[in-house]
Amino acid sequence: MIDARELDLSSSKRFGEIPSEFSRLINLEDLRLQNNFLTGRLPDGLWELKKLRSINVSNNELSGKIPKEIYRASSSLEELWLSNNKFTGELPYQLFMLENLTHLNISDNEIEGYLSESVSDLVSLEYLNLWNNNISGFIPRELGELKNLEFLSLSGNQLKGPIPKELGNASSLISIGLFENELTGSIPKEITTLSNLKYLGLFDNKLEGMCQNLS
Repeated sequence: MIDARELDLSSSKRFGEIPSEFSRLINLEDLRLQNNFLTGRLPDGLWELKKLRSINVSNNELSGKIPKEIYRASSSLEELWLSNNKFTGELPYQLFMLENLTHLNISDNEIEGYLSESVSDLVSLEYLNLWNNNISGFIPRELGELKNLEFLSLSGNQLKGPIPKELGNASSLISIGLFENELTGSIPKEITTLSNLKYLGLFDNKLEGMCQNLS
């Protein structure tokens, strides 16, 4: 088993913590543990796996903070799926050191604090979902530097202030969800004229103007 490249234990009614022994699977590229009843924290040893490309632990009962040690997987990790758990605390700056990351989903957790301007360091990012957390502060204009970003959801948080016009520089965007926040000001024309945009969800904010949704 030590030579396994893929381990799929999804939807297998598993309880307890993620075994620390997984860190011995030195050739592991894809770890799927979603749709179980796993508890506890993410083991630090996971980030020592130099070939780990994708990890999915969505739809469990995992808790604690997202570990700072995550940066150790920066050379290989492309997909990180942590949605629908009980993760708390702020997004560690080490998370933004994952320069090869294409998919990041931490939706439906209890994350708080700000979304750092360092998000622009995730230069390969195509999918960013932080829906339904407790993230506050402003939407960083640096999101506009993510030229590969297609899907963005920051809905269901406590974000305030204006929608940055620089978001219109993310020319690959297909879907933008910013609804159920505390955003104010007008809707930048730079966003509504994005050529690839299919969905724009802005309802339940304090925005001015008529364009609340585009779909």
